[in-house]
Amino acid sequence: MVARILKAIDQVAASYHQLVLVVAPSGAGKTAALQEVTGRRGHPYVNVNLELSRAMLELTQVQRCLHASRLIEEIVAKAGGSCILLDNLELLFDISLKQDPLRLLQQLSRHRTVVAAWNGVIKEAHRLGGSTDEVARFKLGQGLAAAAPYLLLLSATPHQGKTDAFHRLLSLLDPEAFPDQESITRERVSRYVIRTEKRRAVDLEGKPLFKPRQTRLLPVSWEERHREQRLLYEAITEYVRQGYNQAVREKKNYLGFLMILMQRLVTSSTRAIRTALERRLEVLSAPAEYLPLFPETSAEEWADLDGEEQMDLLLPSRQQALKNERAEVKTLLEAAKRTEAAGPDAKAEALLRLIYRLQQEEVDPELKVLIFTEFVPTQEMLRDFPRERGFSVVCLNGSMDLEERQKVQEAFAQDAQILISTDAGGEGMNLQFCHVVANYDIPWNPMRLEQRIGRVDRIGQKKVIRAVNFVLEGTVEHRVQEVLEEELG
Repeated sequence: MVARILKAIDQVAASYHQLVLVVAPSGAGKTAALQEVTGRRGHPYVNVNLELSRAMLELTQVQRCLHASRLIEEIVAKAGGSCILLDNLELLFDISLKQDPLRLLQQLSRHRTVVAAWNGVIKEAHRLGGSTDEVARFKLGQGLAAAAPYLLLLSATPHQGKTDAFHRLLSLLDPEAFPDQESITRERVSRYVIRTEKRRAVDLEGKPLFKPRQTRLLPVSWEERHREQRLLYEAITEYVRQGYNQAVREKKNYLGFLMILMQRLVTSSTRAIRTALERRLEVLSAPAEYLPLFPETSAEEWADLDGEEQMDLLLPSRQQALKNERAEVKTLLEAAKRTEAAGPDAKAEALLRLIYRLQQEEVDPELKVLIFTEFVPTQEMLRDFPRERGFSVVCLNGSMDLEERQKVQEAFAQDAQILISTDAGGEGMNLQFCHVVANYDIPWNPMRLEQRIGRVDRIGQKKVIRAVNFVLEGTVEHRVQEVLEEELG
């Protein structure tokens, strides 16, 4: 890596933007490589997260947004030199700072060579399309496309149902062939997109590369012992109804987003809604000057976020959804705690029954099951529930680095019977040694559902894939899934 960085520094010296991007996953050795470059050539090394955090320590959130670009320019200028090495850039991608990281790096590289290490790797190429042409991920895609002599984008779901995002993705391949959305025609696209449907793919002997898939919906009904859960669902639904109607009247998108999130949390698990209500009550009880405003987020940007990102974005915001929201949330929190103390969730019990039944049907007491949920609190509940009944369980979520994820994947491949993953944690996994997928809660974006099942529906799978989608009978979640099946059917 060091030799490639040194070569790139020499190559960009005559460029308009003297920018070198070092893109690799966490743990790949970027920091060590940059420090070795510093040792060899004496170029200053800057930990951006550390220095920018120090510079913004006394600033308000509004001031941070206004002055972030100036502060990073001052940090670079203070370091001096004709070439500077920037490491740990995560803070520049913080959505609350409202920065365009690539444009900022380009500006910095006008008068000096900038080597920037980005802690990431491009997976799931469709994500580069972004929600608008101004978001950082699309700008990054443009920068990489312009710098690379060849570009190959791989995605199982390049079209997410939005023509504008699909257009942006194709424009990375050839901006002249795809100047606008009207240029997206079947004939033109066919020259740039190679599409192979899984069930038609064959090997050199003409045998199918992929096994058949069985997908079924499993509605779970509340029984008398789940009375507290049903009452909690009804109370949360009424709270959501009032808040959503207010959002429509006052044209406040963020309020509608918060209400939709609460509705999804209560159908995910009692622990998920209890955790969210605790966080919300803490926010509503804190002094307003210490809390951020609701973020300005479009519907498209909101849809691109996973459940945990939505929680982190909305729950800390200080503006009340309802006039008496603090009292309302306090009452709902007490109900959630009573419900949690009353016993396991109906869906958790149904999941355990499913696992036992599949073990019997396949005559395999060591059967491996991949379980997906959108929310970490639900993941934690699902980890404890089967583990207390003798199952070996491991978990994956977006907070884990590459090394941690690899260890979890290895454990699941060897001894662990159950892997519980969030959507962010499951990206890029190859789990074809498992053939059972349980979607404990259902993402409202059908492409995410396909991506989940795709973790096991891969080349090398030896068994028929069994995918089960759990829903609480008669709930909003149940109706959404029915509509999705009607639309996709």
